[in-house]
Amino acid sequence: MLTPSLESENALPGPSVPSSHSPQSTPGLGLLRWLFHPAQEPLARRIVRQLSNRDQLSLAATCHSLRCLVEFVYRLDVSLDYLTSDDEFPGLSRVIKHRGDTIRSLRANIYDYPEYATFQNDWKRVVGLAPRLDSISLSGGTIDDWPRIARSLTDFPRTPRSLNLDFTFATFFDDDDYIASLINDGMPDLTCHQLGGIRSLYLITNSQTNTAEILAIISPLLPGLRRLEITTDIPDPHLYRELVTQFPRVTHLSISPIKCDCSILFPPNQPIFRNLVCLELRCVYEHSSLGALASLKATD
Repeated sequence: MLTPSLESENALPGPSVPSSHSPQSTPGLGLLRWLFHPAQEPLARRIVRQLSNRDQLSLAATCHSLRCLVEFVYRLDVSLDYLTSDDEFPGLSRVIKHRGDTIRSLRANIYDYPEYATFQNDWKRVVGLAPRLDSISLSGGTIDDWPRIARSLTDFPRTPRSLNLDFTFATFFDDDDYIASLINDGMPDLTCHQLGGIRSLYLITNSQTNTAEILAIISPLLPGLRRLEITTDIPDPHLYRELVTQFPRVTHLSISPIKCDCSILFPPNQPIFRNLVCLELRCVYEHSSLGALASLKATD
């Protein structure tokens, strides 16, 4: 009498050979059936979220009844105009309306809109569809728009942890009173409190803007910031002084490019960024001021 091997006993039938037997009941199979029973849907979602995107797609292809679980863990990076163009992107519109919590990153170009009121209407339309948004990228605006942008960020159920601002067309200011008004004029306490949850800021400016003044306007509302990345055409000492004054608690700092004296950031024997664990400086020219980096220690 021959005893079948373990391998042949557990082998699955080929696609052309239908099986007439039910799968053998095992404790593991029973546990899986219980975990993925509709009554345990919240628990099943938590399990599926641990899978890679490739494995999630494989799961959806293998079992039709589990596709609803997989759809909830897709992470979509979408543009605001895509979300509000039902006729052009009907498939995406259906996904967003029924699975809005899959949106993790939202991008919007304010200059795509003829007036700010139109942008605001589309913005508010999306707010209720994205309860789990992690990142927002806004471009095309000017620093004049900052108070309205700040208020709009509080429209979401949960404050995003990452904020990307492209002030390429921002206005240069010489009026200190006007700058102060942008910081304090009509900014509700709720706005200040909610923006404190933002942990990462990526700021883009150009040679026509004053990056230091932009930081002076933005920084009071971002007390929880830990990661700061700046890309600007013409950094200046005022920018570095603003960084030292307003952001000493950052853990990640990236500046690109470096074109002037950066010793302000790292004075000898006076560590300023005591929590810094990652520093990235893109140096496009050779400067003797880079010698200031030689004094940095791992314990600083």
